[in-house]
Amino acid sequence: MLKPRTTAVLFALFAVSTVYGGLLTYGPGTVPAIPDGFGGGVDGGVVTSDILVPVDQNFTINPGNAITLSLTGWSHTYMSDLILTLTGPGGITMTFDNRGGSNCIMLPGNTYNFNSGNSFTLDGSCGGNFEPGGDYMTDDPGLSAAWAGVNIAGSTWTLSAKDVGAGDTQVDPAAWSITFDTAGINADTSTPEPSTFGLLAGALSLGAYLRRRRA
Repeated sequence: MLKPRTTAVLFALFAVSTVYGGLLTYGPGTVPAIPDGFGGGVDGGVVTSDILVPVDQNFTINPGNAITLSLTGWSHTYMSDLILTLTGPGGITMTFDNRGGSNCIMLPGNTYNFNSGNSFTLDGSCGGNFEPGGDYMTDDPGLSAAWAGVNIAGSTWTLSAKDVGAGDTQVDPAAWSITFDTAGINADTSTPEPSTFGLLAGALSLGAYLRRRRA
């Protein structure tokens, strides 16, 4: 028979998994249809979407360009009507798209990634064609730096969108997600899956067999 200490160690090995920091993505959040603006910089109403990071995600945001915002399923027909902001811990709000893209159309099948370290701005000369998907810099270059060192556990991140032009809209809901470059070590001590219990039982049986042979 295995000693209690041996049993406890084996159970701990199977019950605890360690997660290391790195690129962690949360979402998607759903962005409602955006009301058309009235022109002259007057918006038709602000829509918001929240992403909540689970409380067990005990990681901190690294320095540098550590936050990426990804837009998917967007179909606005005049991209530069839009102003998009991110609000995070501390009530800080940063702008990642301030009427970029000129008269470009957002294609629902494209993904638009915004990071303060990206090299390219939104295309302002597409002549009414689709804005290509890809990696674009944020309008506010300090977006990532605003939350450097912040622990993301239990944090809420809010995307706000408004249309300040007239005549073009986004009538369909869209999606967004947020990715953090993080540091830290997090142990998941949740109850193991049934298959894990089977592995644990097998390990215990093997240990008992080996002890009998030595005896």
